[in-house]
Amino acid sequence: MKAKSLTGWIIVFLILGFMVYLNYSYKNENILVTNLNFYSKTPSSVRCKDFYNQASAQKFYDSSKNNNQYSKLDGDHDGKVCESLP
Repeated sequence: MKAKSLTGWIIVFLILGFMVYLNYSYKNENILVTNLNFYSKTPSSVRCKDFYNQASAQKFYDSSKNNNQYSKLDGDHDGKVCESLP
């Protein structure tokens, strides 16, 4: 009886872990960066040149928990970042 219960819990945790992974993957989908070390950069060193296009920069900015850290991406503070990118 205990083995079945333990197996059930393992399956539940595996499913939950997979769901968390899918959620993370979906949030970071289509963020195209030009720098292979991008995710190890400090927030203050992130620049528009680190992104392939404006949509990628915008998605990154919108998904950030603290947009103020990435204020250099939005020079005119209108909420639309890296407007010079294609």
